[in-house]
Formats: sequence, C-alpha cells, structure tokens
Amino acid sequence: MKRIAIILIAAIISLSGTMFANAITVDDCFKEFSSARNAEQVNINSFLMWIAKKCAGNDADAQALKKIDSVRVLDLESCSDDVKNNFTKKMSNVTLDGLDDIVNVSENGNKVRILAQIKNEKIRKLLVMCYGSGDCCLVEINGKFDMSDLDGVVKSQMPKHDDR
Repeated sequence: MKRIAIILIAAIISLSGTMFANAITVDDCFKEFSSARNAEQVNINSFLMWIAKKCAGNDADAQALKKIDSVRVLDLESCSDDVKNNFTKKMSNVTLDGLDDIVNVSENGNKVRILAQIKNEKIRKLLVMCYGSGDCCLVEINGKFDMSDLDGVVKSQMPKHDDR
C-alpha cells in the first residue's frame, strides 16, 4: 500500500512539474518573438518615461502619461504567417495570473484581449493582446492609473463629430 501511495505521489509531483515547465508567460512571448525576423519591439523603461514626463504638457494625454512607469510593445505585422500562427498558439495558452479581462473580442479569426492587474482600485498593469489571422501585437503598460485616465486618452484620439 505504501509503495502505491509513493508511486502516486511521485507521479503527481512529476506531472505538476511538467505543467509548470510548460507554462508560457507574457515575458516568455516578448523574449521569444522579439527575435523573429521582421519583428519590431520597443521598450520604454522607467528612465525614458521619466524624461517623457518632464517634456509632457498638461492636456489629457500628458496627465495619463505621467501615471505610466514603462511600456513594452511587440509588433509582428511584418512577420511571416508561420511566426504569426505560432504567436497565436502561444497567446491562446499564455498564463495570465493576476490579470483580469476588461475586453475580450473575437471577430473574423482575430482576437483582441485587454487585461488589467488592479490593486487598490488602481490599474498597475495593462496588457493588450492582438492575435489571429490578422495583425499580431502585444502591448504591456505598467504604472498606476485609473480607468478614467484611459477614457480621457481614448476621447482625445476619437474623431470629432457634430453630434457629440
């Protein structure tokens, strides 16, 4: 009986180790796909954000910028279909611990997910994932801001209409 229990425990431990070893994180995706041919990656670290904040004005965009600590963007638009298909598979299985879905849209083989890590009613991390048959990109924004800060930026970027 002890032998069977030990074998079962060993099997469970080895399976759980295999599951954790196969876990794909957002950081893994940034690292793996940034080296793909024709991939474009931009990292704006905290020092560069500090400089940008010093140069920013006082409009809605500048106020939102002042609450951002760092930004990472990975654009695979110019990559081969094989790279995009591999990216789509990885994004479908990526581990998103601590992130909650804000927007999840699927249309015509394309998927857009916007996720956020929220602490004390502030967004600490915003993750935008676009993948599928169209363009593939990954955007990560770290900082400390409210949803209302995002509303101001979106409204400032929308075309002006007379009926608004």
